[in-house]
This record gives sequence, C-alpha cells and structure tokens, in this order.
Amino acid sequence: MNVRSRTVVLLLAAQVAILAWSGALSADDAIPCERRLPRDVVAYVSFRNIAEFRTQWAQTLTGQLWRDDSLADFRPAIETQLAEKWKEHQDYVGLTLPELLDIPHGELVVALAIQSDGKPGAVTLVDFGEKADAVAKMVEKLSEEAKNQQLDRAEEEFEDTKLIVYRRAAAEENKPPQDTVAYFIKDTFLVVGNGAASLKGVLNRWDGKHDQTLAENPVFRYVADKTRDEQQEAAPLMTWFIDPLGLVKAALAASPQAPPQASLIVTMLPLLGVDKFKGVGGSFDMARSDFDMVSRTLIYFEPPVRGALNMFQFDVDGQSPPKWVSDQASSYFAINWNLGKAYGAAESLFDSFQGAGAFSKIIQQLADHEQSGGVHLKKDLIDQLTGKVQVVGESSGSDDDDSEKYLIAVEARNVAGAKATLRKMAQIPGVQVKEREFQGETIYEIGSDDGEDSPPMGIVIAENHLMFGTDVKLLERVLRGTEGRETLADSPSYKRIAKRFPEKTSSISYNKEDNSAQSLLAFLKSPASAQLLGEDAAEIASKLPSIDVLKKYLTSSGSYMQPDERGLKITSFSLKKEAD
Repeated sequence: MNVRSRTVVLLLAAQVAILAWSGALSADDAIPCERRLPRDVVAYVSFRNIAEFRTQWAQTLTGQLWRDDSLADFRPAIETQLAEKWKEHQDYVGLTLPELLDIPHGELVVALAIQSDGKPGAVTLVDFGEKADAVAKMVEKLSEEAKNQQLDRAEEEFEDTKLIVYRRAAAEENKPPQDTVAYFIKDTFLVVGNGAASLKGVLNRWDGKHDQTLAENPVFRYVADKTRDEQQEAAPLMTWFIDPLGLVKAALAASPQAPPQASLIVTMLPLLGVDKFKGVGGSFDMARSDFDMVSRTLIYFEPPVRGALNMFQFDVDGQSPPKWVSDQASSYFAINWNLGKAYGAAESLFDSFQGAGAFSKIIQQLADHEQSGGVHLKKDLIDQLTGKVQVVGESSGSDDDDSEKYLIAVEARNVAGAKATLRKMAQIPGVQVKEREFQGETIYEIGSDDGEDSPPMGIVIAENHLMFGTDVKLLERVLRGTEGRETLADSPSYKRIAKRFPEKTSSISYNKEDNSAQSLLAFLKSPASAQLLGEDAAEIASKLPSIDVLKKYLTSSGSYMQPDERGLKITSFSLKKEAD
C-alpha cells in the first residue's frame, strides 16, 4: 500500500471518529471552520462538535439499542472484526483504532475547494483537543512511511506556521515534483490537504476575519440558515453543502484526459437552464425536542428558474392518505407534481433546439405509429392525470416473506378518459395482459399466477385513480372497499407523525421502521446474506437479537417537502418513543 492510500485511510478513519469517542468540549467561542475555508468550496461536511455529537447520539433510540444487553454478543463481534481490519494499517499510522478514534475533540470538517488553477483542493480539519501526543505519534509514523516511499519532505513557513509538504518526483523529465500530501498543526487543529496550496488558503483565513470565506458564500449562507431549526438555540450537529456544477467543473479540471464531450456538457448547462441549480445542502440533528433524529435539506435554484428545472414544479395542498389506504400499509408517500408544467417545460426545451412545434410533431408521430396503439402522450396520458401521485408500500410481516409490495396511484382528472386510455394500452401489439372483472371494474393483469413465486401485477382505474400494483391483490383490496378496515390516516402511529406536517405541503411520507427492520433482519439472517456479504458478515449478523427485541427501539418516521422562494425544502424526521 503506498503512502497516498494510507493517507486516505487516515482521513477516512478520522471521519468515522464522529460516531464514537471524543474528549470534553470547551470551545464555545471557537472560530467555526466555515470562516477558515475559502469561498469557492464545492463540497463540505462539518461535525460541529464531536463530543456533543457523541452525547446526543447516546440519547437516540439507536444509541440506546447499541447499549442493550441483547447485543452483548453482537458488539464484541463487530469490534473484533474492525480491529482485525485495522491491523494492516496500524503499523503505518502508529495507533490502535480506539486511539485513533479518540483524537477528534471539537469540530471536524472535510471540504473540497477550487484553487486558483481551477483544480480541486481537498482539506480536512480536525480539532484534537488534548490529544496532541497521539497526533504527534501518528504524524511521526506517517513521516517514516513517507520516507520509505521515497517522498521528498519539505518545510515551509507560512503565516507563522510550519507547513510540511511531501512530494513525489514527476513521471516526466523537466516537470516539477507533485504534491502528494501536506499538513500543519496550529492551535489544537491538525489540518491535512492534498497539497500546499489548499492549506495556504486555510491559513490565510485562520483568524476568521477574511471577507472571502465559505461563510460569506451567499448560496451556502442561505442554505445553512434555511435548514437550521429556528426553535433551537444550538447550531445543528452536522451541516453539509454541495455545489454540483462547481464539483463537475473541478472534476474535469482534475482530469486532463477527460474526453472533449465532457467539456461540451458544461457549456450546454446554461442552455438547459441547469446552471440555475446552485447548490444543495442541509443539517442533521439528534435527540432534540420530540425528535429522535431530524434532517433538513434545501435544493437551491437561483431565480428565475428556466429550462429543465421547470420540470420540477410541485403544487402545494393539504395532503393525507385517502380512505382506500389501510393501516396495513408499512409506508406511504404522496407528491403533487405539476405534470402540465413539466410537459410544457420539456416541450419548450426541445423546441428551443429543434424549432417551434418539433416536440408536438414527434409526439404525434409516435401516436400514429402502429406499435403505440394510438396512445397520444399528451392527450391520452398527461391531460387525463392531475399529477397527484401516491405510493403505498406493504410488508407481509412474515419472516418467511420479507418482500415489499407496492401500489402506485395517480389521480385521474377524467376517469372516463383514463379508462379509455387504459383500454388502448391493453390493445398495443405485443402487450401481454389478461382482462377480468372484479367488483364492477376491469383489472388488467400483467404476468400470470400459475403457481410461480411472484404473483401477477395489475392495473385498474379505481377511486378516481389510475392504479398499478406489484401484486394484483393490493388492487383487489382497494376495490372491496374500506368497510371493516381501519384507514392509515386514522391510525395512531400515522397521526403522531402527521402532527408534525405543515397544513399544506408538496409531498409527505410515512414509514413504519419496524417493518423495514424486520425485512432487513430477515435478509441478514438468510443464506442469501452470506452469498452477498460474505461468511464473516453473515456470522456477525447471526448474533443479532430477534425483531421483538429490536422493536423496542424502533419508531415511525416521516418527511415533507415545501417550495421555497429559492428552491425546495425537505424535512425528514423520526420521533422519540412515547412514554408508557
């Protein structure tokens, strides 16, 4: 393993440390790393305080489960496996895995920024607190390995700080050596980067007073402020941000051998309107208020939105599971997608390249083709549907069958028109369907139930919706009606989640985590897991307790989406267990 690989291992291990050990905190007035990073950061994740992260994680249901006596055999099996995997790196790093994970203290940040030459510069900042001795031991061992790899070591004084750079001789003659890795230690921070340039950008801003920092990036600032809980005085435990277009450009700058087509794609982005997609980011928190875990994400579109981004228009309305969704549902998702605007955006975008009317002409040609059955995409599909989509998932709840079945329903604007379209589609040459009547409606079955493991799928128009079921029995249940069945909307579990939904949303979702966990547990303990994950992982999974034990620490979760004046905001959460 070369020094580059071992450095990567070190950085990854440092990041994993956020999930475990850390020291005490006394950094309330510390300068946040967002004020020490350059403005043009294209990828960023910050764990604000490792000690607090550990404290909050211990209060979550997952943290409580990890300490449960039922995992007495599972925990040491995991720890032993990790220790075995770490042995091959320990000689190069000089620390055991627990010693390494004990280093992070306050803030831990990993970022990628654009340097003056247009290439990406990676940097990791780790506040090690009182673990200076462990850091010194690790740095010494890595320095020895760099020497063994015949890397040139150089020292440079910059901003009253000793900067250490390791360089490898260039593959071609008359070329300068290439920076492999660089680091400096300042105050209680170990800062590692892929070269001197990226670290100098940090040192230039070390006092937090520079006016060109990530904190002053208007897109980052907007995303960070909008995804912070206004009801909480403390900042989120974790924040993250990505500039997708900047990331693409950085990747191209770092790959001189990239094909010319790649650069062409970048030049096309403004024509497609995708250049208005300026960023995506959010926050993550644990054990706050009634929330076990909560994340907030903002997808940032610079107004006015145009081109392809207009395809993602979502209307706001009051949303709730309809009566035909029973409480047997293990998951539920609903979204109000404006299909008319999406279709219009696609048509306008296509015509801007091909000329006015080109899109409509192609759609008509497809409808006229004998293989289409006369189905017109706009008249027979888009115009017949409102764009209100609902997805219902259902688990069998059986250890013998861990499969998830889904029913997808799209609200029909014109039921008669939707039924006519469905008849047309059933008559398309080559389509293998079986029609049958059930409760006064026509079900179109796809596949056959002839004793095989998988049941037939089905399509029907019912409850003013075009419905598709991965198991036709889901459709039959809807057609039988709701008498004698509790609806999902009336179930206590859903109501508890729905209380956190705003009055009007663009999408909502609900999930029973115990159903998902039961399916996952059944897989992990099945022979298939050994084939996919390996015998060692399967052996460890066999030490997991039964689902009845795990259910004590599982709760329902939900999410909702709302339009923002600069994009879309998505909030996802799980709740603490109610007191008995």
